[in-house]
Amino acid sequence: MADEELRLRYRGYPPPVGPTVTTTLQAPEPAPTDVAPPCLAGLGAEPVRAGDGIDPRPIAWLIPAPADGRAVWSDLVAAFPTTGWWPVILDGLEGDAGGPWHTGKLAGPDQQIGEPREILERTRLAFGVPDEDEEEFEEFDADGPWTRPITQLAGATTFPGPVAIPVPPEVPALLVVPTARPADVPARLGWTGGSDRELTGGDVTAILRLWEKKFNAVLLVLDITEVGVFVPSPPTGRHAELMACEFAALSPEDGGENWETFGELMEMAHRRAWWVRFE
Repeated sequence: MADEELRLRYRGYPPPVGPTVTTTLQAPEPAPTDVAPPCLAGLGAEPVRAGDGIDPRPIAWLIPAPADGRAVWSDLVAAFPTTGWWPVILDGLEGDAGGPWHTGKLAGPDQQIGEPREILERTRLAFGVPDEDEEEFEEFDADGPWTRPITQLAGATTFPGPVAIPVPPEVPALLVVPTARPADVPARLGWTGGSDRELTGGDVTAILRLWEKKFNAVLLVLDITEVGVFVPSPPTGRHAELMACEFAALSPEDGGENWETFGELMEMAHRRAWWVRFE
């Protein structure tokens, strides 16, 4: 399934009504294991290993084509507080043998989790403003959102607690990762999807932890260079404006479409599903 197809099917997510799964975003961190955990029994899970070859034990388990993906996802999410195994939906899997989960391009666990505001400002300065000798400089908007320094982050809209997550419309494949919290998945994998923005898996985890803490945001979808996040309590007002600055620092695109106005970024901040592409 092509990336664009899955993203289009998620365009209406979350629906106004429909089934949900309630879970908490904290779990005991499971120990490394050579065999699939009991929660994956009978699901045809395949081991996924880090590309460094240092530790041969799997860092995650891939379910490439679950018979009923929505039901499997729901069961794993509901059980997460006791199992510590979080399922992320994979985009760009079918027909894409170059995905990092196939070819050992995942770097393995990253223990370096940075400070979110510093990461955002570093990325904004490095990628937000083109050099004067670059072709893009002629079309550069000096008043664009990427020109605003990250001096303040969006404030919290909720308290950490149980989250009712709408069941996704499409679950073509799953990567099940041992982790104490969903936000830590990029660091646990050594996900390299942010490398075009000079972001490590630990950097992306730092951002996701921030959003998890402030908005109960939950990592749902992992693509080769993109994440999809469910946000039960998105920011509003002044905090939506600050959130838009965070988006601008991280990604110049929304699902392949370039941002053109700060208002578009604020509109995304108000949504209950965020797509961030790190390229």
